Amino acid sequence: MQAKPMGLSVDGGRDINDSLAILGGLSTNTAEDESNFDAYIGPQVYGPITQGIDLNTQLLLHFNKNSYAAGETKAYVEFNAGIRAWITQRVEAHVLAGSNGEHSIFTFGARFHATDKAVFSVASKNNGLYGPQLQLSVRYQFK
Repeated sequence: MQAKPMGLSVDGGRDINDSLAILGGLSTNTAEDESNFDAYIGPQVYGPITQGIDLNTQLLLHFNKNSYAAGETKAYVEFNAGIRAWITQRVEAHVLAGSNGEHSIFTFGARFHATDKAVFSVASKNNGLYGPQLQLSVRYQFK
C-alpha cells in the first residue's frame, strides 16, 4: 500500500480573550485539481464544561474555488461544535461535528503537547469537500 500527500493546509488563530478567538486558514487538495482552494475565517467560542473537558463552537465563512465543481467559486457558512478532553497532562483527545449547509463535517483525533510551544497531532477528518482524510499536523506558538 502506498500513500502520498494529497493536500496542504495552513491554519492560524488569535485569542481575543479567555473564551474567544479568531481563526483563519487556507487548504488545497492537489489530487483533485491544482487550482482549487478553500479559505476560511471566523470566530471560535470556547470554555470549560468540567475540569479537563472543554466545549468549543466555530462559525466560519468559507470562500471556495473548484472544490465543488470545476470552474465554480462558492461562499458558504460552516457551523461546528466540539469537545476537547485532557487524557494526561500532555495528551488531549478531541472530536468535532458540524455542517456547511450541504455536507456534514466530522473530525476526531489526539494532540501531544511536547513543550509549551510545540504540539503534534493526528486526526481523521472529513470536511465535506475532499472526503475522508488523515491529517498530521504541527502547531507552534510564536509568543
